Amino acid sequence: MYNKELANRILIKLGQLFPSSTTSDALKGLLGPGFEELPGNELLDALDALLKLGLVSGAELREGAALVDAANLLLTAHGREELQKEAGSQASFGLNGDSRLVFLSHAATDQEIAIYLKSVIEKAIPNSDVFVSSDTDDLHPGDEWVKKIRENLRAAQVLLLLASERGLSRPWVWYETGAAWSREIPIIPCCLGKVRKNLLAAPFSSYQALNVDEAGDLSDLITEIGRKLTLAIQMPDVGPIVSHLKALERPRHEDELSILTTEGTQTIEQLVVSQDDLQFRVLMTQLRDLLVERWHSLNGFDEEAPFKDPAFETKVEGHLRNLFCPALWKLVLAGFLLIKYGLSSDWFERVSNLLIEVFSVSGKLTALPPPGARMPVGGPTRGTVGLQVLVGTRVLATYAIRMSQYDYLPELLKKYVNPIGSRTTRKREPFLFWPLRMNVEGNDRIAYAWQGVVEPLWREFFGSEQSFVEAATQLEFILFLNSYLATKVPVAVQWIGQYRPDTDFAYWYGSDLWRYRLDAVIPLAEKIYENLALGPDAPLLLDFSVEHTVFQKAFSPSTSTTPEQRQEIFVQYLKELLRWQAQAAQSPGGFQHDQPDWGPVLGPVMRGNRYSS
Repeated sequence: MYNKELANRILIKLGQLFPSSTTSDALKGLLGPGFEELPGNELLDALDALLKLGLVSGAELREGAALVDAANLLLTAHGREELQKEAGSQASFGLNGDSRLVFLSHAATDQEIAIYLKSVIEKAIPNSDVFVSSDTDDLHPGDEWVKKIRENLRAAQVLLLLASERGLSRPWVWYETGAAWSREIPIIPCCLGKVRKNLLAAPFSSYQALNVDEAGDLSDLITEIGRKLTLAIQMPDVGPIVSHLKALERPRHEDELSILTTEGTQTIEQLVVSQDDLQFRVLMTQLRDLLVERWHSLNGFDEEAPFKDPAFETKVEGHLRNLFCPALWKLVLAGFLLIKYGLSSDWFERVSNLLIEVFSVSGKLTALPPPGARMPVGGPTRGTVGLQVLVGTRVLATYAIRMSQYDYLPELLKKYVNPIGSRTTRKREPFLFWPLRMNVEGNDRIAYAWQGVVEPLWREFFGSEQSFVEAATQLEFILFLNSYLATKVPVAVQWIGQYRPDTDFAYWYGSDLWRYRLDAVIPLAEKIYENLALGPDAPLLLDFSVEHTVFQKAFSPSTSTTPEQRQEIFVQYLKELLRWQAQAAQSPGGFQHDQPDWGPVLGPVMRGNRYSS
């Protein structure tokens, strides 16, 4: 006769390991507290029963009929079906008895706290099993993590919500709690740090919460879990546990804000140079907490328009000044350093993706008025929040141009967003095309970026105002070229209409290029001109294109297009640019510029009649 409780435990563990396999020797150590001193024959008898039932497969070593060893132990399809079927009915995993599974829902940044709490519970309640998605013992590399989380949510008898400031703002935590609510299983909010049980907001306030960093409540938690699982408990000395939980929680909050200090700036540079991928992921998570998740604690997505309340305005302004903008500048700093040292493009992609997310979130802050509107005393709007992100991103692209690190540009050029302050039916736009229905003071974005951001924060990366203006003008030139090809060259316009009908490429009248002399763009224009001789797929053109097919269509409208014809199309763009500058100069506030000296490469073709329009 085999131990059915043990067999059930083996089945649960193999289900958690799937699709990975294990051996009978390793299995004993994986079963958790209460099974360490298990006689080997008892484990093998239970395992033998599972093998014979077809719930588990593996390589078997037998002496006669007795199983003495097994390797490559893996849950079979039949075993997985049994797990899912039994979990769905809230019964045992596979055989007899009740489920002993507790699901601990937590924010990723609370991983260390969650794993520690899991170990406390499993030691205090032998035969219990606490699932923590960030624990590699529960979720293995290669696992289909969403599927694994859902399976454990279906199987759990109790859900613990790690109710930290971070946890309560996480969409996944809400999703997991909602899944438990729909199954009508017990939900216990476990508060710690600044979050207290008597101050929880709805819907979590409807549950009997506990402060797990208080000795009495932690004891109550262990007792309640044991009661729900009908398992005996071995109550530990909770004093040291509470002290350790407090020690773990305190650095979470302090570390989150420490990156905003001068020392935090030095830490970011050291981290970037060291190329420590794990620490960089932690940094991105911390910055995302401050740039995205903190808006939840401010009720920034509340559609009840609390911006009519002056107290709310004060909180938002304090958040922007003390947390949001400092965190944003640290994110941009990380991008600067990656470009400066020519480091990981994968890391730069994470920086650019977070910038995109923060800009998109800015447009969803329904508690703030839209661009053009104002709070009662002229406070922030969705536009003023998005403006900070957009300016920071364009300055980052400008630095890539200044350093001639053009291969970083596609991560910024090829991203699309919905404009902030527009109708919901409006088309999306390339991120760097100024998808914001408001302008800056003075209507000169290049000057605004220098005076408001670059000079006080990042002058060391550009050296001088002239250096910044030259690179910023070149960025405008690249954006202008993309817009011109997509909206003025018929074959490219046709392709856009067919394959990108939801995208607006009209940057022609949104650029600040008309304010600045074109002399600064001549070196870049020469490079483009020379690369066109190699074809539209030349590396530089790949780096400069928002939609590369537009470049291919515009510069090679037919299979017989020659290098000279491609260059002629580019020269037509330059002449159109001159005409547009001349027209803009005639408008109020326009700037009259002398004809630029196009240099030895472009000068002859710009002055001659070869490409005359």
